Amino acid sequence: MYIFALLISFAFAEVPELRSLMETTYTRDNTYCQFGKQRVQIQIRGLAFHTEPNEKNYGEYIVIYPDETPKLLPINQDKLHTYRLFSGKSALCSKSVGYTIGKDKVAVLFLKENRPFMDKLVIQLIDAKTMAAEAVVESDYGSDLTEIAPEGFYFRTQDERTLGAMGKVKIQDVPYTHQERNFSYWVKYTAKGFEISGPVSFQNFQWKSHFKDENDFFEASGWDKTEMKFKNTFLSIAVNHSLKKECIIFSAEKIKPDGSEPGWRCN
Repeated sequence: MYIFALLISFAFAEVPELRSLMETTYTRDNTYCQFGKQRVQIQIRGLAFHTEPNEKNYGEYIVIYPDETPKLLPINQDKLHTYRLFSGKSALCSKSVGYTIGKDKVAVLFLKENRPFMDKLVIQLIDAKTMAAEAVVESDYGSDLTEIAPEGFYFRTQDERTLGAMGKVKIQDVPYTHQERNFSYWVKYTAKGFEISGPVSFQNFQWKSHFKDENDFFEASGWDKTEMKFKNTFLSIAVNHSLKKECIIFSAEKIKPDGSEPGWRCN
């Protein structure tokens, strides 16, 4: 009898703490997600009443309402970071991105603030039957786009680099203005973890038309199908606006091109 009463006292002891959290934080953003027959609300909540415009959707706490009683998701346990919803179209959620992982889990996606670079992808896994929060998958991948994949999803990412180099080059005696650009590639996430996808990276590549086919793109970008990664991840774009011509080149390291480099592909 004493043990039973003690357990009840512990259960109720959590209520004032959660109530205090809800009373002392402010809603930054929210989304509704449909898991099977159950519809839940997820909120981003922050400590400050006033925020800067570029911080308005970020918060320290992420709360889920599996019923009328809110529960705190285990993201950001050290309270050192702020998060926002991964906004976008999704079959599972109204204003954010969520995907089915395997047969019995769902992944709700969030982004951890990482300025001045892309916000980093964070995945909250949830049991689709019980609504119980499971593992939090923190990643070092910045991301801004996703699409569905077998047993999971793909997302777009790029390496963290400060760009800015510009200049003039001549390619086959034609003058161009060149600029460094980010190389965006795609990664697949499933229950097995993360894996860079060469084919999806080619299919979604902004300058895909500059290559004869997938193999030509793989050769230029240094795709290693054994290690499953790209080795030539530095990208320069050269443009001649009057002639409406554009050239592209990959390299394994940062370069200052002059137009004589082998490997330019023009269109």
